[in-house]
Order: sequence, then C-alpha cells, then structure tokens
Amino acid sequence: SPAMLVHPLLGKILLFDPTDEDTPFGSIPLHEQGSFALLNLPEGGGLIRVPVAPPSFNRTDRSVDISLDAVGAVVASFTERTAGFPSSGSRAAFRSRPASQRKAMVETWLARAGQAKVQNVEAAEAPDGGFSLNFKFSTGTFSKNIRDRLLVFNGSVVDSMQPGFVEPLRTHPVLIQSRQMTEKVTVTLPQGFEVDELPEPVKLEASFGSLHAAWKAFPDKVVFQRTIESRHAEIPAARYEEVKSFFAAAEATAQAKVVLIRK
Repeated sequence: SPAMLVHPLLGKILLFDPTDEDTPFGSIPLHEQGSFALLNLPEGGGLIRVPVAPPSFNRTDRSVDISLDAVGAVVASFTERTAGFPSSGSRAAFRSRPASQRKAMVETWLARAGQAKVQNVEAAEAPDGGFSLNFKFSTGTFSKNIRDRLLVFNGSVVDSMQPGFVEPLRTHPVLIQSRQMTEKVTVTLPQGFEVDELPEPVKLEASFGSLHAAWKAFPDKVVFQRTIESRHAEIPAARYEEVKSFFAAAEATAQAKVVLIRK
C-alpha cells in the first residue's frame, strides 16, 4: 500500500485518516499526501512525511461508446472506474444520493456533450476499494450538422482530470497532485459518412507530468485515446506558465474537432 512507510523504531506502519469516511483503508486523502504528520511516541516521536501514492494508484479509467446518426444525435454508454483517491470523490458524490439526484448530477456533468438525457445510472463499490460508475445517455446536440454535409464533434464528453489555470500571474508555488487518467472514446459513424479531418496526435512530457492523445480513423468508427498523468511536485511560481500551458494542452485535446463528410 502507498500509505505504508518504514519507521526506524516501529518498522512498517500504515497511515490512514479516521475522519474521512469516503477514502478507503490503505489510501490517504490526496490533499494530505506529501504533507507532514506528527508521530506521538513515548520515546518522543517527531515529524514524518506522509507518503505520496504513485499516479497509477490515484487512477481514473474511462470508456465511452457512442453511436452517431446522420443528423448528429447520439446514443451512448459510459463506464468509469476510479481507484485510490479519485474513488473517494465518486463515492462521496454518489453513494448518499437517491437515483433522481444521481441522474441530474450526471446530466450536468455531461454539459460538454450537449443537453443529454441520462438513464440507468449505476454507481457501486469495487471489491478492491475502488468505485465504478456506469450509465447510458442520448443527446441531439453532440455534433454540429453543417448543411447536411458535414458532422463536427469533440472527442471527449466530460470534464478533464485537472481544472484549468486561469490566473494570468502567480506569486505562490503550484502544488501538482499525483493522478492518472486514461480515456477511450469510440464513435461509430453513421452510414454514408467518412472521416474528413482528424486532429494531430499530441505528446507532451514535463517534469511534473505527461500527456498522450491520439485519434484514429477506421472505416466505420473513430477512436480517441488519451492518457494524462501528473506527478506530485511543487512547481515554483516562476514556472507557472509552463504548468498553465501543459494543462491547457490537455484541455485542448478534449475539445479538438473531428470532421465527418457525407460520401
């Protein structure tokens, strides 16, 4: 477990936050990772550094299968599996809400896909302490129909892993959290259409993270895949523009346009 450390007096110890009912045992809340804790022992104890989980432990894996029709409407299925701390957020958001509130919350979350109608929302615990979310949705505004000849749409239907940085300047360091998100969106093309334009692949490497995104065309579908990984780091304010540009690029991959043309 990434919540375990080796102490010179106690040997292996496992840390947990007993006040956080949404974070599973063996995990540490994300905002506490890398911080200091006071270990109180008869021999004196002292400060210890709380372990930081690797990005793959704080993971979100997302898969969306979309069937697109000739006017731009879609029916789709959405599957998301979270582990580590991201599962805590999903757990807190879904487990205490009735089905009607879950549906409304997901429809708000899907704003990027247009005015979506959601059904069959299933949110459940996973055996290994993670959390799963599954639902189906439909919308008539996923893609833009241009003169009944072109269909234009984004690859991603929900928000990215990280919020954007909008401040023009920064005076304090930026704390990057340890997280990983993988996303695969498969769009089945309507009959009579083919791919006209695809975005260029994106590959970025930074000291605090990496971004890989690619679009691939097949005779009957388009597949968009990306992986965003951020590593725990404290970045000086002087490098704020570098951080801002990295996460802006991640957001841009979600909004990059795919263009279909009628044969």
